[in-house]
Amino acid sequence: MKDDCRISESRKAAYSFGLVMIVTGVLFCFGAIAYGMLSVATRNFPNVVMVFLPFLIGMGLFIGGGVLRSIGARGIAGSGLKLDPEEAREDLKPWSRMAGGMLKDAGIDLGREKSASTSAPALEPDFEEKLRKLHRLHSEGILTDQEYADQKAAVLAAMKK
Repeated sequence: MKDDCRISESRKAAYSFGLVMIVTGVLFCFGAIAYGMLSVATRNFPNVVMVFLPFLIGMGLFIGGGVLRSIGARGIAGSGLKLDPEEAREDLKPWSRMAGGMLKDAGIDLGREKSASTSAPALEPDFEEKLRKLHRLHSEGILTDQEYADQKAAVLAAMKK
């Protein structure tokens, strides 16, 4: 796929044709059902071929259109018909970029949060948390004065490394 992440014209055509197939399938199914109901309402026995054949054709068009629409939207690998993770990533690139753009529009910048968390020293939260836990354990009488001093010294020594 191109670097500009545009969906190809053939995929757009497959998507559109899939939608047409879905609508046609729904019309076939409802037409068959309406014919059967109308036949029963007029006290005539409906022609089985005139009810079931259009209904089955409609269901086939509906299912086939859904598959074709999925392939058009996500590509062959992106829709899961071809098991190739690299090609699926390329097929889904426009949707990934779109989702990232929507997050940015909502004010969520995942890159900023990631860089902010990596810029802070890695030992600070653990260091402060460990000291607070040690202090709490000592103040609750769980740790003796000697145990508290030893553990505190170990945490301070780990910070200096």
